[in-house]
Amino acid sequence: MKLRLPFLVVVLFASFLLIPGVRAHTPFDCSARVIVHDDLAEVMLAVGSTLGENFLKSADVSRRQLPNGHPFALPPGFATNLFTTSTDGKTVEARAADVITDGAEFQFHFEYPLAAAKSFGLEAHFIPALNAPRAAPVVLTDENGNILASSVLSPGKTGAEFTLPTPTVPPPVTLTEGGPAGDKPSTKNIFTTSVAEVKPAPSFVEFLRLGIGHILNVKAFDHLLFLAALLLGCRKLKPMLMVVTGFTVAHSITLALAALNLVTISSRLVEPAIAASIIFVAAENFRPAEKSWRRYALTCGFGLIHGFGFASALRESGLGGTGAEIVPPLLAFNLGVEIGQLTVAAILLPLLLGLERWPWFARNGARVISALIILVAAFWLWQRVR
Repeated sequence: MKLRLPFLVVVLFASFLLIPGVRAHTPFDCSARVIVHDDLAEVMLAVGSTLGENFLKSADVSRRQLPNGHPFALPPGFATNLFTTSTDGKTVEARAADVITDGAEFQFHFEYPLAAAKSFGLEAHFIPALNAPRAAPVVLTDENGNILASSVLSPGKTGAEFTLPTPTVPPPVTLTEGGPAGDKPSTKNIFTTSVAEVKPAPSFVEFLRLGIGHILNVKAFDHLLFLAALLLGCRKLKPMLMVVTGFTVAHSITLALAALNLVTISSRLVEPAIAASIIFVAAENFRPAEKSWRRYALTCGFGLIHGFGFASALRESGLGGTGAEIVPPLLAFNLGVEIGQLTVAAILLPLLLGLERWPWFARNGARVISALIILVAAFWLWQRVR
């Protein structure tokens, strides 16, 4: 007995329900931050719930043992499961370790002594455990949050080494201590701190590859479902191309606004809104054939929301700096996303146009697939608001 296409479509889209809940447009499974103080370095690794629970297994710790919102002490030696660290080329062990979780994300925290070190290096052991494209950003900051250097770890580059800030002594400054004029002045040294030597940050090409990989490695499940829902509502090639173009333009506008700090929206609002936008657009496919302008308006409006998702995810990783500094990496990543998106559209467009020639699909296909998209998006929405 031959399997009918509707059954195969149901099985294919229902499989999306098995996908673990993740933030909508986060380009990385984890991100690391190194905070430099006078005598110690803090290393913080943020990971998703599934990855965090897997990491904790090596310490024989379960998720049930962790209090929500409060640090849980770990053996300092646990740090070696994730990193090998060094100062001035010599291996250094963590002197403290803990983990904190809010249920959706785990943050591992380690402290390392610096002892006037000139450089700090780390080698990541967890890269093979990440999902494709297996990339993790590492950002070096001072204790005030100023970004000093950054790098992206990957299977071909599992380590990074940073030159640390060093104290500099300017010429003595003569200060007159309180008292009447003529009191004997005293000479004191005022110490300042130089910034770290900034290692080359991830290049334009690296961010471009991250954007392409984000789509083609199917990390952006909801981005692809949103695109599929939009294309299902079109019946001809020209409207399909207009939809893709409108989404691209809206995406770029949002990234520019976010990059220049003109508009900022919390990811706690953006992430559920992205899931809701998928539901709304898929539901629109149940309406009678509508005018093209309505579909274009929906595309541009929700494209703005999806753009905020990418912008906030890259900002939270710490890559690219702040203000105008983040414009080139954001644009490179967005360009990569659009290249990946157009590649997917180039596959979907002829497929959908070909299926439209089949009478059953022309009558029911768009609605059946849209209903399944709504179920998947509703599942994601529930995860992001609970």
